Amino acid sequence: MYKEIIISVVVIVVIVVLNFFVGRAIDDRLNTVCNQLGEMRKEIENKNYTRANEISDDISNYWKDSDVFLSCYIEHDELEKVQTEFTSLKACLEIHEEDCLEYIDRMDFVIRHIEEKDDLVWENIL
Repeated sequence: MYKEIIISVVVIVVIVVLNFFVGRAIDDRLNTVCNQLGEMRKEIENKNYTRANEISDDISNYWKDSDVFLSCYIEHDELEKVQTEFTSLKACLEIHEEDCLEYIDRMDFVIRHIEEKDDLVWENIL
C-alpha cells in the first residue's frame, strides 16, 4: 500500500518538475519571437521597412529552428495560427504598408495565448 503511494507521489513530482522546465523552454522561445516583433514594430513605426524585413527573416529562421521542439508540446492548430499571421505580416511588409502593425498585434496575441494556455495553473487544469 505504501509502496504504491510513494511511487504515485514520485511520478506526480517528476511530471510537475518536467512540465516546469519544458514550460520555461517554450516560454523562452515564444518570448524571443515576441521581443523580435516589438523590435519590428518600432522599425515599422519609423518607416524603416528594410530593417523590419531583416527582423522578419530573423523571426522566420528562429521559428523554423524552434518549430520541431514546439510542435512536440503545442497543438498544431495553434502553431498554424502563428504561421498564418506571420505569412500575412511578411506579405504586408513586402508592400510597405503601415497595416503591418495590426498583423504584429494579432501574431503577438496568438503567441501570448499559447503561453497562457500552456501554463500549469488551476484554470487550465480544471
